[in-house]
Amino acid sequence: SRFDGPDQKKVRQKYYLSDNIVYDPNRCIMCTRCVRFTSEVTKTGELGYDNRGFRKRIVIFPGKKLDNDLAGNVIDLCPVGALLDKDTLHEERVWYWEFTDTVCSLCSNGCNITVGVDPRKGRISRIRPRFNNEVNGFWICDRGRYGFKDIQDKKRIKDPIIRVKKGFDTTDWESSYKLITKNIKAPEQDGTSKMAILASPKLTNEELFLVQNIKDAANADILISNIGKQSEEKKFGLISTDPYPNTSGITDFNIENSKESFAGLIDSLISKEINKLIVINNDLFEIIEDSDRSKIVEALSGLEFLLVIDTRLTETMKYAHLILPCASFYEREGTYTNDLGRVQKINKCIDPPGNAKPQWEILLNIIDNLGEAESEYENPNNIFEKLSAKITSFDNMNYDKLGFMGMMKLS
Repeated sequence: SRFDGPDQKKVRQKYYLSDNIVYDPNRCIMCTRCVRFTSEVTKTGELGYDNRGFRKRIVIFPGKKLDNDLAGNVIDLCPVGALLDKDTLHEERVWYWEFTDTVCSLCSNGCNITVGVDPRKGRISRIRPRFNNEVNGFWICDRGRYGFKDIQDKKRIKDPIIRVKKGFDTTDWESSYKLITKNIKAPEQDGTSKMAILASPKLTNEELFLVQNIKDAANADILISNIGKQSEEKKFGLISTDPYPNTSGITDFNIENSKESFAGLIDSLISKEINKLIVINNDLFEIIEDSDRSKIVEALSGLEFLLVIDTRLTETMKYAHLILPCASFYEREGTYTNDLGRVQKINKCIDPPGNAKPQWEILLNIIDNLGEAESEYENPNNIFEKLSAKITSFDNMNYDKLGFMGMMKLS
């Protein structure tokens, strides 16, 4: 029938289904995909509908909240945009964004994702799942969907920082590399200088390979890492209890990672057997026992040289002689090996803030400054080719073969 004027137009008010999801009943066609998702996929049953005809709408069952770990997926599966992300509602036109396919790095499952960046604001605006039947199927968890917000907070380090007397000041990269070379190029003549490197399962396979090169070039005595453990079955089949993306990579490179080895590192620091330490993407105070806290503070304060490479401010940095700013998961290239043994490529979605650099570039420059000639490595692709020729698990792999879905490593 004829629609004569605004007097006949019936508009229903939007309302929140959760802290992140807005429902617009005027768009809804009552396909009930969202209802079936909470009933059949998550089996948490938060959503239903009430009323009939024009007044029919999606609602939350009394006494429940739409707060399951996969709740954000109802936004993606809505065919008409009736379920909307609160953060991007009327924020920007999506056709201005740039999209990059990559891998989520917030747990060891390695879910495939697509990252949307607003180039005019220079920020990540949205993350959605990317189908990979061997890893995450069609879904991602809400931590992976909204976790980019923590990366973009104000605690990011944007310039190299050097200790000056009892304080800190910014410096440049050239001066930083000279200071590193001066302090770690060779052990002391009397043989009393011992150096340790604490790597991280947040590093890519390429970066772990370079860390091993630095250990050899600097004659470091210890290379060690912490790892996460998959202690129970994955929630919804894709949320791992291991918070690190590359625990498998640590084991592939035979880097010491046992509790006994880490305890030995702590004992060596406390007894002052180690006087030079490099910490990469780690915070010692998040790993140690509370009973060792005061002893570690004293040990770090007495080190001859402490280099910390990280994205954000950490407590370990309070005692550093040099702090280098590096890139987050969304700001660099490389590969991770998930807990099933699938090697997957992460892609750069956005530039690091300020003067921060990708970890692989920092490590490569350190190697170049430690050696008499430039290293044979140039970029992540080249580094991966070199390591695949040396590490059995990655035999016959390259970036082209990994593609968008990754490859299973050799057992």
